Amino acid sequence: MKLLGNILIWLGLYAVYAGSLGSQQYSFGSFLLHVAFGAPFFLIGSWLVSMSNGGVQVDLDRLAQAIADAQASEHVVFLYLRPFDSTNVYRIRDTSLTLFSAELWERDGFDDIERLLSRALERTGIFLALGKPGEHRGAGRAELADEHWQAKVAGLLVRSSVLILLPARTPGTLWEIARIVDDGHLDKTLFIMPPSDGSLYTMRGDEADHWARTQEACSKLGLDLPVYRPAGAIFKYLAGARQWAITDLPGPDPIAWADRLQFMLDIPDIPDSAASA
Repeated sequence: MKLLGNILIWLGLYAVYAGSLGSQQYSFGSFLLHVAFGAPFFLIGSWLVSMSNGGVQVDLDRLAQAIADAQASEHVVFLYLRPFDSTNVYRIRDTSLTLFSAELWERDGFDDIERLLSRALERTGIFLALGKPGEHRGAGRAELADEHWQAKVAGLLVRSSVLILLPARTPGTLWEIARIVDDGHLDKTLFIMPPSDGSLYTMRGDEADHWARTQEACSKLGLDLPVYRPAGAIFKYLAGARQWAITDLPGPDPIAWADRLQFMLDIPDIPDSAASA
């Protein structure tokens, strides 16, 4: 279905191109005619791509729920922990895309940092988050009963290979951070610092102020977050060196995200004595 959708999108793009840049005898009337001819291809192709993406997300949600409900899993799990109000907030802002960019027509309103993470990790393992199935396209959603969510999350923290955390001062996220610190999961946690410069991603407001308040809340849990960077960052704590390893957020490209995540995971934790030798 997605392949057919992409073909239709390209046919629509070609029709518009043929009536404008590709025409040696350009006229406004001819251009409008080609747009009218190509528009149905755009719309139907985009709808097919969106339907295909939605079907993939349904399968991811089902798998995520099965993993969350089970006591063990044979899958490599990347657990995404974030405040629920961050969903679809940090959206891609790619000014290089034009009307003739097929990627523009493939986007379905869910293209944010979470979606990039999902695409970056799809060949490596299962990207899982808590939430309502169908609410977003990115991490597979697992819905937990209110009275059992803490025990379920504690189990997922243990069973997950990598934790990816967007720090916040919401009660649920602070509880998760406390569990990560107290239960010894910092060594497998990658933190995401949200951006605020607006060049690559949208933002939700004064991110620097949000970060300062989150720093204050996390310090009470024994976790001193690094200084805020407007470009955003990926960082992890090196317990042996007693410092943060940090790098800027990559651009809106899943391959760049995959490379940057792997780079951060591969950084060795060198003890103070070895680092100063």
